[in-house]
Amino acid sequence: MFPAAALPAVCVCAAALMLWLGRQWLGTGPLAFVGWVEILIVLVTTAAIVWTAAVPEPNAADPEQRAPRAAKRATLPAGGGGEISSGQTILLGCALLGDAAGALLAVVGVGWAQVGWKEVGALFALVLSWSALWCAVAWGLRRWGPGISAGVPLALSMVLMAAPVVMMPAVHAAAHWGPGVSDGAGGAGRGQDWQGRAVKGVAISSPLLAGLDALRPAVRVDWATLPGMYDLSGLGQEVPMELPRWWINSLVYGGAALLVGIGRLLLQARAPADR
Repeated sequence: MFPAAALPAVCVCAAALMLWLGRQWLGTGPLAFVGWVEILIVLVTTAAIVWTAAVPEPNAADPEQRAPRAAKRATLPAGGGGEISSGQTILLGCALLGDAAGALLAVVGVGWAQVGWKEVGALFALVLSWSALWCAVAWGLRRWGPGISAGVPLALSMVLMAAPVVMMPAVHAAAHWGPGVSDGAGGAGRGQDWQGRAVKGVAISSPLLAGLDALRPAVRVDWATLPGMYDLSGLGQEVPMELPRWWINSLVYGGAALLVGIGRLLLQARAPADR
């Protein structure tokens, strides 16, 4: 079980180190490390989701051993049998992946980029809580097969990470929401309120924005100054935005992961013994 569980961590370490060694295309100075951190978040998220969805159930493909599973589970505690074995494998792989992410942040951040341990710790907490959320979502969808279990969390997580770009039409449209906005009858303030709420929603949903806050004060980079963001995203330019606090985002992601995990356990307890 251990060699297989180390596969996500090994793949992420290899990809992240190669990206850092060839970091010239990421930019120069602090921008290189910021770009590398954001790509690391994407790599860890993808590896966690794919691993959680891909771990097979023991004997799941063996028709002869599938039949007596109900009898075996009747003698085991709730959630026993193959579910515990696959759950342990998933948990071990995700734990090793989290350790690898922390080691990468420490080696690259402290060793090469010269950021402090405080910033590395903040980034680690953010990456851990964000990846835990999508591990929980993928785990909750495992009963519908690996395609759904991997595809849905991957799509949702990528949309949220890219929210500062893909949600800009909604942010612009929010300025025209509310009564009296369209006819100018004193509704401009209400439109700004709705737009402010939309911006806060984008900020709280994207770990990439929170990652910029986690790097402060060692690295001070605004979203609009990142390469390409001035053209692709209006946040911080025509639409005012403050970076979200990294610890608030971490608490939101961790709390959501806990709720999803509890919901999955409750559904599993109510499910028939032989699914």
